[in-house]
Amino acid sequence: MRKTCYMCEKEATSDEHVPPRCLFPEQKDLPKGLDFRKNLITVPSCDEHNSQKSKDDEYLLFLLLSAAQGNGDKQRHFDTKLLRALKRRLHVLETFLKDMQPISMKTENGEIDAGAAFRVDVPRFENVVKHMAMGIYFKHYELKWSGGFRMFANGMFDMTSPHANEINKTISEVASEISRAFVDEATYGENGNIFSYKLYSGGEDRHAIFMTFYEGFEITVLLQSNV
Repeated sequence: MRKTCYMCEKEATSDEHVPPRCLFPEQKDLPKGLDFRKNLITVPSCDEHNSQKSKDDEYLLFLLLSAAQGNGDKQRHFDTKLLRALKRRLHVLETFLKDMQPISMKTENGEIDAGAAFRVDVPRFENVVKHMAMGIYFKHYELKWSGGFRMFANGMFDMTSPHANEINKTISEVASEISRAFVDEATYGENGNIFSYKLYSGGEDRHAIFMTFYEGFEITVLLQSNV
């Protein structure tokens, strides 16, 4: 039987990792005995929706590893894989850090910590997230989603508008509500320190996918035929 791509009707030429394989640390960067690249999720893909989006996968990796949210595995991945890549291609770092500005953040214990913010290429970010959501949907239902797509991320905040504080407070509150809504749903993913996800289905035309990266950065995708 002819296999077609999870995103389109072209013939599948390879397997696409969902999420991208680069998000998972290599064994050489891990303590002996750890392997976060075992049993990764794959779906059939054409060349356009796999190898030709490798730069977008790298962009996603940078965003996730640069976020405040995450565990020690995220920091290790930043200190090894990401820094090696950026040292090889300094021009990429300049692109990623365009419009960077220093900020102050309040930690969970109320202390003020110094950080930095940079402008996110939202269409590019949404595109790579959409590929992940389509891959997960295909993996679970063996169907291709052709309806609408919306995304919400708990690590993206407003740093420019006059009402940024109010907007960011709302973002944090919504993120907390979404997390609570998925508490009782089954968790998928054998490398939960790096990536896990949950699913909710409200019928054939309404689905939600809750993805967690490095146990901190959360992305929720809504798939609705009427979006």
